[in-house]
Amino acid sequence: MQTSYEIFLLVAKEKSITKAAQKAFISQQAVSEHIKKLEDKYGLKLFTRKPHFQLTEAGEAMFRSLQQMQLIERSMNDDLSQRSQETKGSFTLGINASRAQIILPLVMPEFARMYPHVDIHFSLQDTSYAEQQLLNGEVDLFLGIEPTFHQEFDYTPLCEDDLRVVASSGLLKQYASDLRKLDQHSTVDLKSLQGTPFIFSDITSSVNTLLTSHLNKERIEPWVRYYISDTSSQILMCIQGLGAAFVPIMLLSHVNRWNEIAGPNEYLHIFRINNLEEKLSIQSVRLKNRVYPAYVLEFEELMHKMLKENFKC
Repeated sequence: MQTSYEIFLLVAKEKSITKAAQKAFISQQAVSEHIKKLEDKYGLKLFTRKPHFQLTEAGEAMFRSLQQMQLIERSMNDDLSQRSQETKGSFTLGINASRAQIILPLVMPEFARMYPHVDIHFSLQDTSYAEQQLLNGEVDLFLGIEPTFHQEFDYTPLCEDDLRVVASSGLLKQYASDLRKLDQHSTVDLKSLQGTPFIFSDITSSVNTLLTSHLNKERIEPWVRYYISDTSSQILMCIQGLGAAFVPIMLLSHVNRWNEIAGPNEYLHIFRINNLEEKLSIQSVRLKNRVYPAYVLEFEELMHKMLKENFKC
């Protein structure tokens, strides 16, 4: 792709000539000259400066077309690279930080043995951000939790996951003492925790979306004290008695390890949630119109295999 087009894409993504110049390691004047060159070539304005810097209608059309060209070019490069050297290369995987701690140690040893000369870069983002990264070409595929449907995406279901509510003995003693008498993994009605503080995932997360739907259906208004998407951080806050949290079964190993050494007030109780039938769908997501090297497809297959073996998906 020509340099002027690449500079245009950078400016469009950054929505700033200054930031684009910094990322491209060139002067602002050079960036402006590239944009002017394109505007002169097509006789159209590509950006408006007032009231704020943004793409014009023509600029939007060019942006969409160039994104497609960029994907086609990358696909061609990957295809040719695959034909010339099936076992060498690199790719970038988008994955939630909490699940990366669980899934990658299962997948990486086998993949490294099969493809010792393939480098993997990891982008630790929630699904909503990973979707945009895939569209922008910043990741090659991502592990999505309840990913949004996009016509450009190809989806491979890998696993389903349930949610559990987790709360410390100290928190239950203060807000819901009757629940302390229940066996581990008993079923509770969230209405019995209505006066208990909660730690929720970020409002953009798939867990939050599923929970909000369930709570609305049950007409429950939880007391949400904190928002943080990282499950490990949520569990640490639970241990301190700051709130109860909703943890996917796949990530409960963090809780089980803690309970082996926990004191009486820090012990974490795990409960099933009454009437919560929805599950979290875990899928591998990549672009439809792109040819992927064999090692990327093999990595996807390994994720599916390991999840099935370890979590009965």
